[in-house]
Amino acid sequence: MLAGNKIYYEPVTDGTLASLDTTKLPDGDYALRLLVADKNGQYNTAQVVVAVNNTKSQHTGKGPERGCMACHVQRDETGFPTLYWEALYATDNDHPTLANGYAATYADCMNCHASSGQGDRGVGAPLSLRAIVHPAHSFSKLFTEIEYDGNCFSCHNVAADGKWDVLVDAMLVNDKGVPLVIKATPTLIPAPTNVPPTPDPAIYNQVPKTTVFEPGQCTAVLNAPAPAYTSSALGGQPNGEIPPGEYSVGAAAQYSTSLWYMLNEVTSPNYINSTSVAELKGNCNLTP
Repeated sequence: MLAGNKIYYEPVTDGTLASLDTTKLPDGDYALRLLVADKNGQYNTAQVVVAVNNTKSQHTGKGPERGCMACHVQRDETGFPTLYWEALYATDNDHPTLANGYAATYADCMNCHASSGQGDRGVGAPLSLRAIVHPAHSFSKLFTEIEYDGNCFSCHNVAADGKWDVLVDAMLVNDKGVPLVIKATPTLIPAPTNVPPTPDPAIYNQVPKTTVFEPGQCTAVLNAPAPAYTSSALGGQPNGEIPPGEYSVGAAAQYSTSLWYMLNEVTSPNYINSTSVAELKGNCNLTP
């Protein structure tokens, strides 16, 4: 047998087996050739090429590597979950506010971005989950090359009917990616006990009745500092505070469960809840 530049000769008789130990050979392709000679000196030859790889794999197990929550776990000790932190970062802090330390999960994202359960656009969200997640992962070298070596099957299984199921929970896998334990959800840092309420769902599931006021038409009196919100964070965590005083109201947004005033001559965040208003002056009637 010929392996590289070395010849390994071993007589073979009918019914016997010759073997070549390749575990000591350098990595590379080897041509193994069998010579069969007859008494007249005529011979036939057969050849097969094999690849030898004796380099030990450098792969090290990283624990859970499949499913949304395998990667999107608690970010750090500040209490901000990665999923929500990424949403804020990607939208330049314009994403609707969640309570500080709220353990946002895949299900929370689905509620707005994929209420149908199929990844299609949900109610109250400008983009579908599919439109957000696919580009964010497919074009991320961190996901595909540098750290996670990820691909479609990092997030999906193909069901028996051919549909791509989303792996919601973290999945412990072996070095080949085969699941060992399903639903190995990581432990999250407990949320603080004094967290503000999560956003009012009515705000994101309906269009408000809006009343626009002329300058000087309606004035709101604040006797105490009022929590201030951006237009995308109504009902969630305040983004600032407006000191006591009298403020011209530019518009009112009436939802089924709450009423919000937009104050003029105040930089964002400039929305306050009606419960913060001590008195209204002028014509502040709402449009029927």
